[in-house]
This record gives sequence, C-alpha cells and structure tokens, in this order.
Amino acid sequence: MALPITAVLFDIGGVVVRSPLLAIEAYEIENKIPLGYINWNIYHGGPNSAWKRLERNEIKMDDAFFEGFQAELNEPNMWTRYHGEKGLVPPPVPQIDGKWLFWEMMRVSRQYNPSIVNAIEKLRQTGKYKIGALTNNYVFPEDHPYRDDGSTKALFDIYIASVEVGMRKPEHR
Repeated sequence: MALPITAVLFDIGGVVVRSPLLAIEAYEIENKIPLGYINWNIYHGGPNSAWKRLERNEIKMDDAFFEGFQAELNEPNMWTRYHGEKGLVPPPVPQIDGKWLFWEMMRVSRQYNPSIVNAIEKLRQTGKYKIGALTNNYVFPEDHPYRDDGSTKALFDIYIASVEVGMRKPEHR
C-alpha cells in the first residue's frame, strides 16, 4: 500500500516565478547566439564557476562576481566545446554582456506565476500538506530593491535556499 502524500515541494525559478531562461532566450535571439548556449555554458561551467559560487553564497554579488561571470560566458574554450559537441565549426566568439544579462534575468524572474501561486494557496487551505520550496538563489546587496523581502518564503512551510545551505541543485556531494 502506498503511503499518503503529506508534502508538496516546489522549485521557485521557472515554477513559482517566471523562468530566468526567458531572458536568456531573448538575449540569444537578439544577439544571434545559438539558442541554449548561455544556459549550457552556465551548466557546464564547473563547480567553481562564478554563478555556482554565487548560488552557494561563497562570493558576493559585486563587481568581482560580474567580471568572473562575464569572463566565463565569453570563454573561447567553452564556445568551441559547445560547437564541437554539436559537430559544428564555431563562428567567432560573441561578446556577452554578463552583468546586463544577469539583471535582465532577475527582472524577468520577479514575476509570479499566478496559476502556481493559486495552486499553492489551495493546497495550503486543505490542511493536508506541508508545502515546501527548494531553490537556487542569490544574496542581493543590502540596498538593492531585489533583496529578499520574505514574500516568497511566506508561501511555504519549509523553504530551502541554496545560499542558506551552501549547496545548489543539482550538486553531488
């Protein structure tokens, strides 16, 4: 006999809020970068990439982060590897504006997905389930308007954030 479901776990980016991948896709289209390259680059950047270290709260969101992130996005070896995996000869490496892209991703992903928020509220109203969230996130500078105000956390009984646990998903340890 199957055990009853007692908890429901949600991701934040791309589920509870709009996906930052929408901003990446728009940037790739606008700048004639192969669709999927930027996300591929971030994913394949290794465990010590600026992006992954930011998600684990190992580095601050400052000029050093943005310089590192931009350098990684514009890394010629990654560009060549990406095209090589597809059996293509790489064109010249595009110059990706990592700081602009990051902030556009954050802007896009500030918007809640109303149907998911509604589903969360309905699940909570039943009283049958613990509602949790698991997210990769970032610590914004103290004075930044995107600094966490607690409104997203308030939707959940349990909120597990990569910056709080020092581990991102997926991460094998």
